Amino acid sequence: MDHPVLQYAKPLPGEPEKLYIEPKTAAEYDFILTSPNTVLRTITEDLFAEHHLTVKYKYDNLTLDFAMAMAEQGIGLLFSHESLIRPDQAVVCLSIGPHKLWRDLVLAFPSSHYRSKATKALAARIHEKLDVNYG
Repeated sequence: MDHPVLQYAKPLPGEPEKLYIEPKTAAEYDFILTSPNTVLRTITEDLFAEHHLTVKYKYDNLTLDFAMAMAEQGIGLLFSHESLIRPDQAVVCLSIGPHKLWRDLVLAFPSSHYRSKATKALAARIHEKLDVNYG
């Protein structure tokens, strides 16, 4: 991918293989926005509002799949879940700002009701991974 924003990309502190751009720089480029009231749209709007910037966009109210296809063609920048990026996609992942943006993960189920073995195994695996990586 050859997008003009890449000339401003810098290595993330502590993770030089990953790149970031400053919010002010990102605000100079067109974004592709997903549908209103989605997590990614809210994250986008909140991040720019926090820095007193306006999101420039030509396309909005799109599904994530369609928005991703547009971003892959270089039509604009897009907030996406890093886990949704396929290795064969012609995209470059950038952080907006040098600090990664994290979302809370919640596994919720009624504690007084039956839980299948699969549910228990999933909960145990999530706890195991989080305890190893963040504990």
